[in-house]
Amino acid sequence: DCWVVHCSIAFCTWLDVNYEWIQYWFFPAGTTGVAQPCDVGIQQPLKLAIKE
Repeated sequence: DCWVVHCSIAFCTWLDVNYEWIQYWFFPAGTTGVAQPCDVGIQQPLKLAIKE
């Protein structure tokens, strides 16, 4: 996601040093449904059901 903390140089450097095997990509805001279909199709309805 494009949360400001995730895009910071400090966070990316920390991630590279501590978890070098993790690859990260940044997707434009508003593309969650395309880039992360489970986040929209499964997790969001589950979170809404839990809140009720």
